[in-house]
Amino acid sequence: MDYISVIMNQEKNLSVLITGGTRGIGRAIAFKMADNGYDIIAVYRNNDIEASAFSSKIKEKGRNCKLYKADLSNEEERLKIVNDIKQSNYRLKALVNNAGVYRSETLDSIDLKDWERVIRLNETVPILMTKDLHSLIETGGSVINIGSLRGIISSTEGLSYQASKASLIYLTKSLAKSLAPKIRVNCIISGFIKTDMTQLLHSDEAISREIESMTPMERWGEPEDIAEAVDFLISEKASFITGQGIIIDGGIGLLKNM
Repeated sequence: MDYISVIMNQEKNLSVLITGGTRGIGRAIAFKMADNGYDIIAVYRNNDIEASAFSSKIKEKGRNCKLYKADLSNEEERLKIVNDIKQSNYRLKALVNNAGVYRSETLDSIDLKDWERVIRLNETVPILMTKDLHSLIETGGSVINIGSLRGIISSTEGLSYQASKASLIYLTKSLAKSLAPKIRVNCIISGFIKTDMTQLLHSDEAISREIESMTPMERWGEPEDIAEAVDFLISEKASFITGQGIIIDGGIGLLKNM
């Protein structure tokens, strides 16, 4: 983003709200948005030390940072955050629904409690956050849902995760219709990105190399790759893009047997 655009963003005093915002993909998005002149509102769940360091980094970039600690799958905690945000009169450029959880269950190992938590956090929470906060998003603003390639390519493991991410892709289309023309809604469909969620894979040298060899771009994705896509989608350059699933996977989804 050019210098003049950053200054204009600062003068508008707009914020970007990111769930799961203090680590991995969320952190990369937050840093990119702060660099572009937006204040940051980030929701995190556990690591206070990590969150404090994150906040300091945002402030070093000259932007304000508001942190909320909560388990968004708990409706009481979620509503407390929503109500505080509304009462604080924030003006949002974008809502980024990034918080998520993965369970590696197979058909025979499904646990109903775990299943319901995955569905709630990955699918239901993005819908509820959008419903409750879209009135704070400025005209021309965006909702960005962070999805996964597992929402369009099946596997015998992680059934709840696949179901939630597949649903999120199609709910993105419904939300885009509901909120147009004021707000655009799009979904990032990510491939293998180096985050805490994929640590067991990318920390295993053999598995990591196999994934790289399967990927036409011959590398893992980085959180910054997703942040760049989000930056584009909330910009005026993407003003005619809504209801879309944008695949950021280095081409690995082109393989039939991924």
